[in-house]
Amino acid sequence: MKEQLGVVRTNCIDCLDRTNVTQCFPAVTISGPVQTSTDNLCFLNAVLSVCVFHFHNHANRCLQSMIGRKMLELQLRRIGVFAAEETISSHTNLDEKYKILWANHGDDVSIQYSGTPALKGDFVRYGKRTVQGILNDFYNALGRYYFNNFSDGTKQDAIDLLQGHYIVSVSRDMTPPSQKGGLEAVAHFPAAFCLVSLGLFFTILSLSQARYDLRHLFFSALWATISIGIAAVVKANGRIFCNRPRLHKPRR
Repeated sequence: MKEQLGVVRTNCIDCLDRTNVTQCFPAVTISGPVQTSTDNLCFLNAVLSVCVFHFHNHANRCLQSMIGRKMLELQLRRIGVFAAEETISSHTNLDEKYKILWANHGDDVSIQYSGTPALKGDFVRYGKRTVQGILNDFYNALGRYYFNNFSDGTKQDAIDLLQGHYIVSVSRDMTPPSQKGGLEAVAHFPAAFCLVSLGLFFTILSLSQARYDLRHLFFSALWATISIGIAAVVKANGRIFCNRPRLHKPRR
């Protein structure tokens, strides 16, 4: 009977792609003596268990999945579940469940960080890209772009509070560190997007009625001007419309 006493966890928070491959190199480096050392076996399994993260790069997925699969097979042999030459691939049901478990874990960790499931989940689950998987990746990529620009600022403030980067004390003025004023006080991208969309809708509607009444031509030009004006303001002040962290200002 063997017991794992701890878990080693590393987080890739600045890069969702190539950094994950780099994180696996230390695990591969210590895999040499793993068959003769129970401590190394537990340590390597712990590293690999949590080194899966976001799976954006399918080559990275293959590398981590392969190493994780080999380590699981080693552990199953050590406890007597597998024979010396037995592998996960020889058990169809176990192989399928292993892939699904691996992909689901990547989705869970990706949702925690990026707000959407991991990309290329179809490749991990089925070993190939599918039309549905490509459509899901497109949808998730759009979702990540929105979350990153218009909702993650508040999440970063919460992280800064939890990690102690921003300390609340009775001696500190309790007003927010950056007071909103001017355009920033009313800047809200979803509202601006709705106004632009509404303006374009009325522009098209007025144009369709212009052949019956020329006054609609004027209204279509008015709505188009309003839509273009709002879009120009958003483009010129994009940073203000983004949801930025406000508590902690990191040193550059």
